Amino acid sequence: MNNRPVEQALATLLPTHAQDLPQELLSLAISLVAQSRSFSSSLKPEEEIARPYACAEIACKRLTRALKLPPLLGHPPCPPRAYKNLYAFLDRSLSTGISRASASAPGTPSRAGSAPSTPRKGTQRTPSKTAATATPRGLQQQQQHHQQNTPTKSTPLKRALSHTDNDKPSPSPRPQKIPKFRANGLSGSTIIPDAPSWVMTSIRTVCKTLSTPAPRMSTWSRPPISRTLPPHIFAGVSSILYMISEATAKHDEEIDEEMMEFLEPVITAKDKENDEDFKDIINALIVAVYFLVLARRRQPGPSSTGDSAEAVEAKKMDKKTFSEMRQTALVSLGLPSTERRHREDVDQWIALVMEQGWAHGKEWFENVPLAGELDGDERDLG
Repeated sequence: MNNRPVEQALATLLPTHAQDLPQELLSLAISLVAQSRSFSSSLKPEEEIARPYACAEIACKRLTRALKLPPLLGHPPCPPRAYKNLYAFLDRSLSTGISRASASAPGTPSRAGSAPSTPRKGTQRTPSKTAATATPRGLQQQQQHHQQNTPTKSTPLKRALSHTDNDKPSPSPRPQKIPKFRANGLSGSTIIPDAPSWVMTSIRTVCKTLSTPAPRMSTWSRPPISRTLPPHIFAGVSSILYMISEATAKHDEEIDEEMMEFLEPVITAKDKENDEDFKDIINALIVAVYFLVLARRRQPGPSSTGDSAEAVEAKKMDKKTFSEMRQTALVSLGLPSTERRHREDVDQWIALVMEQGWAHGKEWFENVPLAGELDGDERDLG
């Protein structure tokens, strides 16, 4: 059996473990797929596409406690209603046949008839905003290049915004000349417009805050290397804003209606220097890109083969550390800690960037040095 779809599904659900998926988790997911085919060999086309993803999610849920897995990211590759029914059917059908495997995770809840594990939000991007419940998301190391270049088809990010026919978003200004694209997704002569001038100020604030030693904080949660990241983060934010304008202008089918609603403050902003909704959502993007760049910067290079499995495991950013760093970064930008929606926005951005392939394989991201490679002023940090 081709295990690649299962591996891709797990990498999408657990991007922090994409480079070293736990063997127990992978084996369980593959086993669930095989068992599901034994009692349901034929599904509707849209359900068949989502079978590996559903089995992977079931495996993650059943081993969450045993493997101390972080909350899941990603979205299923089929419509939410179809996926909900498929997940419930498979979860019920596979519940008895896999009891021994799940015994290693006592007390781990198994969802039946639940919706995909993505954040559901009731945010109204108007002058009055309502926060919704969010689950902190951890982010450590990123998927390998070949894994991220084959993302699953996106389904709605769970943000329900008011959206009327009279409020159709207009795309942001785009460069006039779009030459032929290279394999990395950006042309050598494509002009990427810079993000608004205040973005670099926000980036430097975040990086300075997260590189400054603090009580009870280690260099893992306050990495000095953060001081070298602003140029990479600015390039990332600028590139992502450009790719958003390209995708929305072309009415890309990968950008569905609910994603458009999440991006609405970005797409419809007129005054990007003073629009508070725009600045809030971009500040959340800055924090999201910070974590993507930091994870890339900490990723061992091809020559880094000496680390033991235990050392690599120890280097992963746990959920608590991620949540604390995320909150500290948001507060440094003047976003109140009492408003959960800002934390949710960071998580949404991370999921969106990964699913749309706006990081891995793109020039701005590939230019971020791997661990052990010097980057600009970093040689002076010692």
